[in-house]
Amino acid sequence: MFDLEERIRHWRQAQAHALGGRAEVLDELESHLREEVQRLVAAGQTPASAWETALARLGDPRQLAAEFGKVPAAGALGWLPARVVVALLALLGLGLAWVIGTNLLQGQFGVLLASHVFTIVLGYSTIFAVGFLAVWALLSRVVAGTAARQGEGFRNAAVALAATGLVLTAVGVVLGGWWAADNLGRFWGWDPKEIGGLSVLVWNAVLLLWLRYRPAAVLAGMVLAGVGNVIVSLSWFGPALLDNRHSYGIGLWLGFVVVQLLLLLLALVPAGWLARQRV
Repeated sequence: MFDLEERIRHWRQAQAHALGGRAEVLDELESHLREEVQRLVAAGQTPASAWETALARLGDPRQLAAEFGKVPAAGALGWLPARVVVALLALLGLGLAWVIGTNLLQGQFGVLLASHVFTIVLGYSTIFAVGFLAVWALLSRVVAGTAARQGEGFRNAAVALAATGLVLTAVGVVLGGWWAADNLGRFWGWDPKEIGGLSVLVWNAVLLLWLRYRPAAVLAGMVLAGVGNVIVSLSWFGPALLDNRHSYGIGLWLGFVVVQLLLLLLALVPAGWLARQRV
């Protein structure tokens, strides 16, 4: 009788040496194998046949070893899209510091409010960056089929960025409450901006915990990161849209949400689907 768990256990043992014992890579490959087997069984194949087909589509162990050998087991910046995103965030931080610093010197607002704006904008932007990397990884997964490499690169970068975004946003929320206590007479008033900041904090914490402790479920982590884009956009721009009630602004936001949700549907497409269609 076919035993999927036993096959996967033997497969992992055989792959461990070829892939240099890289647990994150093995976890991602295992996740891909399981998804492909489930899809093929649902399509009518027997479990044994689905397993053999999924293995064949995954590739020869020596080819996998050669592919992963080209890229060292790097950290957060081991993936090119992550390096691009970090560079853009650094430029954003410098530009934001210059603009806020100029306004601060001109006396347009105080140090507390300036620090709040800086940390919130940079924190939200960092979380947006994680969502962008998720969309990139999902697109690459469907187009090129390099699910494991994209998954490892995304997870390493997303953990670092999500942690950074969580800290920046938490500091920004506390600074905002401090400013409100000095200027409005209360630390927390449950207004839309405060609720938005709290929502971003909670969602980002969930994403970080998922990526950190569920390495084999990185595909679900990509979806969570993409949903985070929607939550951040609502928290960031929602209060202004509600106050101004500009129909074109609401339309633009709704268009952004629809695009994000459509992109997240790529998670349902088998890895390398587009590449196989070209063959």
